[in-house]
Amino acid sequence: LDELVRDEQLIFVVRTVSCEYLRPAIFNDELFVSAEIVNRGNTSIQFEQKVMRASKEGDKTEDAYITLAKGVVTVVSVDSNKFKPKRLPKHIIETIEGVA
Repeated sequence: LDELVRDEQLIFVVRTVSCEYLRPAIFNDELFVSAEIVNRGNTSIQFEQKVMRASKEGDKTEDAYITLAKGVVTVVSVDSNKFKPKRLPKHIIETIEGVA
């Protein structure tokens, strides 16, 4: 992040967050968190995130993991001095496209 500010005068700010709580986590549950890029604009990136735990005996599912919560986060790239939206640099777009 410091490199982005120094080299690109760029930071990311959270524009929107939504979260749907589906099931409770219990103390000492081992949780797994995933993040997947689901959309990219010229200045924004949208992530879908999930919080999961391994299925336990008695769960009514065949799946290995139970989703406890899921949400969407949108971040916007902004100029670190002016705090105005700034186009995503080419190297970030190429990195995103390489993993998405």
